[in-house]
Amino acid sequence: MRTLIFKIGFLCCAIFIAACTTPPIRGYSGNGVSRDDLAILAVRAHGLGFGVQPQIYRVDDTVVEHPLMWTGNLEIELKPGAHVASVGFTQVNLVGAAVTPHDPKFISFEAEAGHTYEVHISGTGATTGMNLSRTVNWDAQIVDTKTGKSYGPAVH
Repeated sequence: MRTLIFKIGFLCCAIFIAACTTPPIRGYSGNGVSRDDLAILAVRAHGLGFGVQPQIYRVDDTVVEHPLMWTGNLEIELKPGAHVASVGFTQVNLVGAAVTPHDPKFISFEAEAGHTYEVHISGTGATTGMNLSRTVNWDAQIVDTKTGKSYGPAVH
């Protein structure tokens, strides 16, 4: 009986982990390109997906759809060159309620082949509990994980 419970628990964990993994999104048109010749724009989930989770809404002309906004890591494959990303975050509490700010940040960055760029969110006044309408002061950066170079939002 213990073995059966262990196997069922292991299977449930494996399914959960698989469900939290999203395949890369192609952020370019045309024929497929070797991954070595691409740049990756990524969001890395924090913890179990609760709290403040970075989001990518759009890259150039590609709208990024999130089947579940806080499901984990997301990667977008990009050709090298200049790109503009619209980024923000989702605040998720323990009952699954979420709020997304209405003012995404637009960040221009120069992507290089073989580099990974991560979206980082920082701020104060994040919502808590069920108070989902509270104003949040936040900022975003896209960071080249290979060089450490940081790109910030355009000032309007």
